[in-house]
Amino acid sequence: MCLLYTQARGPWFGLLGGALLFSVLIAWRHKLKKLLLITTAVGVILIALLVALNLPNTPLGPFTETPYLSRLVFSDDLAAGKGTEWVRLFIWQGALELLRSRPNIGFTPDPLRPLRLLIGYGPETMEVVYPQVYPPGLAYVESREVMVDRAHNELLDLAVTTGALGLLAFLFLMGSLFYYGLSLLRKEPSFSDQITLVALLSAVFAHFIETQFGIPLTITKLLLWLYLALVSVMSIPEGTAVERENSSPANAEATPGNVNRLRTILSLLVVCVIPFFASFSNINLLRADIYLGQGMRFQDARQWKESIVAYDKAIQAFPVEHRFYQFKANAYYHRDSRQP
Repeated sequence: MCLLYTQARGPWFGLLGGALLFSVLIAWRHKLKKLLLITTAVGVILIALLVALNLPNTPLGPFTETPYLSRLVFSDDLAAGKGTEWVRLFIWQGALELLRSRPNIGFTPDPLRPLRLLIGYGPETMEVVYPQVYPPGLAYVESREVMVDRAHNELLDLAVTTGALGLLAFLFLMGSLFYYGLSLLRKEPSFSDQITLVALLSAVFAHFIETQFGIPLTITKLLLWLYLALVSVMSIPEGTAVERENSSPANAEATPGNVNRLRTILSLLVVCVIPFFASFSNINLLRADIYLGQGMRFQDARQWKESIVAYDKAIQAFPVEHRFYQFKANAYYHRDSRQP
């Protein structure tokens, strides 16, 4: 229901793909030919309805203006040259140009340029290098002040930031997961474990589809790696790890006193080390984010001088965040321009 109310089309496609795969895997494992035929028919019908919604002069025309269904109509925005569909098309065009031309970073020759197609530009670098291939048409369908930091397609993101090596590693990981998961599913006798495996594989597949149209979030990535871990441990027989731990020599020599002392030492280390690193990283970043918020409020009120002062404080607190310099430059631009 949450996915429905968000009206986010990428997650809708992911949910549909995951649900269809769930049914297909159940039919495959238990050799239910009728269920497989029904699932295939439902998939074909849904695809046909999606196509019909985007064609002119069809009986589904009156439904294109209804809530939710109108979100599945792309043809109008594509024909008018507007909307998020064109934003994605332009961003994908620029990302492909990045892979083709491999521009330099900054104003000096890039010694790693011949290797960029292989190793990429590094994590979180798309916003830095993308302006060199910025498609002019993107400025007309999206705000000119928006910096492109994601390709809205995970495969393109990986190709740009981690290169062919990173992209192949990710695809190998996904392929290995499904190969391993299907092998387990074929041999698993317990129906409850079968359902668990099918659910995990379907969830990963749904995530994969969704990220081809949007941006992976921290929570969705966390769930992805959690699902990968759950699939990997489902092959471990119950009691194996416990028996191995109880029979180990180290466990036989351990005493309650030693364990308590070890826990005390680890606790003291955690209590001392975490605040130390936080004071130089997270706390400074939080302070900088507060100054950034102040600068944005001043900028909304067109108080450019005050916003620049706030951005300077943000840069002093966390000078390695390039976004702060971007906001400061934008404030200078509006202060010095004749535009209202």
